[in-house]
This record gives sequence, C-alpha cells and structure tokens, in this order.
Amino acid sequence: MKKTGWILSVFLLLVMLMMTACGDSDGADAGGGGGDYVWVLVDTEDHEMSEVKSTEPGFEFTYTSDYSRGSYGVKEVFDGETKQVFEVKYVNGEAYGAQCEFSEPPQLIGVDETVTLTVSMTETENSLSGWLGLFNGYAKFSDAEAKINVSSSEDVYFIDSAGNQKQTLDTEQGISSLQTSVSAVPPVGEPGSRIKLWTQVYMGSLTTGTSYIYELQKQ
Repeated sequence: MKKTGWILSVFLLLVMLMMTACGDSDGADAGGGGGDYVWVLVDTEDHEMSEVKSTEPGFEFTYTSDYSRGSYGVKEVFDGETKQVFEVKYVNGEAYGAQCEFSEPPQLIGVDETVTLTVSMTETENSLSGWLGLFNGYAKFSDAEAKINVSSSEDVYFIDSAGNQKQTLDTEQGISSLQTSVSAVPPVGEPGSRIKLWTQVYMGSLTTGTSYIYELQKQ
C-alpha cells in the first residue's frame, strides 16, 4: 500500500508540473516570443478633417483635404493680403497641394513580426510665390486609446532605410515626390490587449489619417 501511495503521489506531482509548464508557455507566446498569438485587425477608424482655417495675422491659410483610407490629399491656400517683405512677395491665393498613398496594412500581424508599408508622396499643385511648401507623412503603432496628432514616448514609428520616422515633401529642398518603404515591429502585448496602427499626414494646421485597431488573439 505504501508503495502504491508513493507512486500515485509522484504521478500527481508530474501532472501538476506539466500543467504549470503549459501555462508558462502560453504566457510567453502572448508576451512576445511565440506563434500561438497574432494581432488581428478588428476595426478601422477614419480621422477625416475636411477643412481648417488659420487666422493668425500674416499667416492666413485655408487647409483642405481629400480623404480615403490610406490615401490623403491636402491643399493649402494663402488667404492673406498680397505683400512684399524685402525681396519676397507673398501673393493672395498662392497654393500648394500634395498627395500621399500608403499600402494597406495586413489583416494579421505575428508577434515580433516586422510590418512593412510602402509610401508614395507626390506634389499635386504649386503656385507658391513667397511661401514654402511642406507635406509630411508617417506611420506608427500606438496605444489603443491614442488620439490623432498626439504623440507618446511609447509610440513605435515605422522607419525607412535611412532611419527616418517621417517622409517629407519640401519645396525649399526641391523634393516634389518620393516613394519608399517603412517598417516597424508591433509592441509587446497581453492576450486581449489592443493597439493602433496609424497612417497619417499633416500640412500646416491640418492632420488627417486612418487608425487600424488590432487585438492580440490566440490562433
């Protein structure tokens, strides 16, 4: 009887150790090391800002956008009075416009998987006389509660091959178009947690973009 009881005790101990090991394995997979969990696209939010006016004296602009998911056109028009400042002439009605296209984010993202997006930016209008034209675009991962145009130290930016976090058209530098790829690895999460993948652009006072919401789910 004593021998039978000893064997039973050892058997129960082994079962408990195996169950504990399985539980630890699931936790490791979810936290950033394994293949049992994936980030699943569960929702998409549109952050369309159709028009913004800047009324600061001397810097009167109207900014407008043409929005669709992953495709953002923005235009600025100077509404102020025509004026000459030294050798520079600022003309009422001078305008600048640009378009940015991001490739579509994936439906599923593996834990620790590198996500790559293509970015294409093109100048669409330029009648500038005195003003300079700047147009910026970028992609990033953020907390699920993050708002557009709000940055956090926990944000994970997509970077290009030169290490740039944002892509820029710049009339002063003569950059009127560009095409590149940007990449990032999503942050570590717990089962059921959510993150956002943002693609967005800004010109002057106007920011517009799309946030793709992912949830960490077991496959």
